[in-house]
Amino acid sequence: MTEINQPTEKENIVTMKSNWKKLGLALGAGILVLGGACALTSCGGGSSSGSSTPPVVIVPSDPNGENVYQPARQYIEATYQDSAKKRAALFQYAKVVEKALADSGDKQLSIQHAEEAGRASECLTYTLGDDVSAAHASYEMKKDLRSIILNTDERNKAYFAYNDQLGGEVFKGTPNSQIATTCDISPATLPN
Repeated sequence: MTEINQPTEKENIVTMKSNWKKLGLALGAGILVLGGACALTSCGGGSSSGSSTPPVVIVPSDPNGENVYQPARQYIEATYQDSAKKRAALFQYAKVVEKALADSGDKQLSIQHAEEAGRASECLTYTLGDDVSAAHASYEMKKDLRSIILNTDERNKAYFAYNDQLGGEVFKGTPNSQIATTCDISPATLPN
């Protein structure tokens, strides 16, 4: 007879907090999408007098966010409105995760994307201050972003397949003297 371990009360609380956080993020993303849809269709206002006004085109506020999975782009732009540096680093990371999902069946491309993800992670940590607290903040920010990116079973399965491709691989970090080079867009060129 196998024994089934029941989660502790602390594990249940952590799980509940995580689920509430995910629900909050999902609701926030839904509100952003609904707001964007209303902006495009002019819902809730105006007359139907037949006047033709040109449609509103929503352009990413940060050009580096182009070609990023839309829910991820919206999350990054809404959450980090005050920091172009954080947005650039998170867009870099989100783009790599997207490529990893698309190429999850190819071991060599998965290894390449893992190296790129490592550089994007180092860039984010560098952007945040390049110390232990920055590394922790970077981890939390990427974890929250991944919950947005991996929002379907299909995307989760692709992420697991990508990770399976990396079994047995070892990835070296960038020397500290070169860490600034890990960013696709130099944080020094961004305002905040």
